[in-house]
Amino acid sequence: MIVVVLASVWLSAAARAGDPPVTVVKTDHFARLSAENLRLRKHLKGYGIWVRKLRRENRLLRRKSDWHTESKDAIRMAALAYGQSEATLLRKADCESGFWPYADNPNSDATGLFQFMPGTFRSTPYAGFSIWDVHAQALAAAWMHRVGRGGEWVCS
Repeated sequence: MIVVVLASVWLSAAARAGDPPVTVVKTDHFARLSAENLRLRKHLKGYGIWVRKLRRENRLLRRKSDWHTESKDAIRMAALAYGQSEATLLRKADCESGFWPYADNPNSDATGLFQFMPGTFRSTPYAGFSIWDVHAQALAAAWMHRVGRGGEWVCS
């Protein structure tokens, strides 16, 4: 603090005396520190992006495990309700959508956990429910197997 005050007094006295203006030159030490600071900031900036990506992936995995579990639970419940093979329904859902209840195929308009076509879903007793409802899709798929319509999927 004292050095700064003395330097400013000296600079102002030199300016009054008519001397050329004094320029402060960074020493190599300061230049090296500045370069190191810049390198570290760039490194940390990249690290921050990496950490944000990991956090986003972690959130997605947590959400995925939630809907993955919910889908499997809905399929198990539907298999019990209609006395169908749980393994068959799980295999079809995995093949059709990977257990993603909001899967959408823009080429064929198939949607949901079991990739129901809208007309096929309307032909089930669960037509009054949303085609995106994981429980309604699981129950509709189990019902279709029960009545002999289990072969209407691409995946068997």
